[in-house]
Amino acid sequence: MEQRIAAALDAAGLEYRTDFEGAVPEHLDFYLPTFGVFIEVKGGHSFRISNQMTRAANVVVLQGEKSVELFADLIRKLSKPIPPKPAWDLQKHLEFIGRLRRHEPTTEEEWELEYAWMQSQQCLKQPGE
Repeated sequence: MEQRIAAALDAAGLEYRTDFEGAVPEHLDFYLPTFGVFIEVKGGHSFRISNQMTRAANVVVLQGEKSVELFADLIRKLSKPIPPKPAWDLQKHLEFIGRLRRHEPTTEEEWELEYAWMQSQQCLKQPGE
């Protein structure tokens, strides 16, 4: 069951450490440093779980096959979708600059796209920089 969670975390591109690697001193199955959350996977009820819950704050306990599969599905849904092609790219930027130089008309939407693109390329300084 732990392998299902590991595969889902990998598919979602989430950073994690495992107790299997000895990388979780609290001896819980997984640690997600980005979220500060631990995950403990159990096949069924265990008297050890009470002790394990006291080892760290923010522990998600998954008990049983169905809960593991549901949680793994939810994690997979966190996968980063392929980003859409940007509405504005270097080619459109160069065309826009050429039109400005030739004093050709431009639209407000083009200005907004140009501004957003320049921010994304870190061409514009933010206030206080």
